[in-house]
Amino acid sequence: FIGPHFYLRRRQDARQRAFSDQLGNMITLLSNALKTGYSLGQAIEIIAQKAPPPVSDEFEVVTTSIHFGTSIEDALAALVKRVQSPDLDFIVVAILLHRKVGGNLAEILDNIAETIRDRLRMKREMAVLTAHARASATLISALPLVLGALLYLITPKYFLPMVQSPVGWVLLVIAAALVVMGNLLMNRLSRVDT
Repeated sequence: FIGPHFYLRRRQDARQRAFSDQLGNMITLLSNALKTGYSLGQAIEIIAQKAPPPVSDEFEVVTTSIHFGTSIEDALAALVKRVQSPDLDFIVVAILLHRKVGGNLAEILDNIAETIRDRLRMKREMAVLTAHARASATLISALPLVLGALLYLITPKYFLPMVQSPVGWVLLVIAAALVVMGNLLMNRLSRVDT
């Protein structure tokens, strides 16, 4: 029952990560298109054609919306709502402000691209630094399960009351809940929000 939810969530997270990883190159492509004299709409079409998926897929939707009469502002706002990436939100806000105020959009996008690349590099470094804590959380969570299975295989008579009596089942449920809570807590402690 909950398997499809976890599968879908995992695929969404993978697509979100791929989109975020490609965002710096996408901004550079957008900036270069603007430097060569293309309009913003044409630059978005270039991203839809030349960028790898999933960035090209999402910008293809933006391009299609613009061709059907949606304004660039509304199409980009729908993109931000669909993708839900804080970095993309930052980029779209900069583009929308530029359209109202003016200025050198290519230079602004180059600065944003550098900032996003630095943030991604920092996230990767933090993932490396917290890898030990995450591995420890997994090991500590698996240890009671492995020990319980080994105890049941080695001396089944010793472990039999845990699976035959109601008190044993209650204790097993409490132990499982504590293991899950401990794993969630360890993962939360090892996660760095940037």
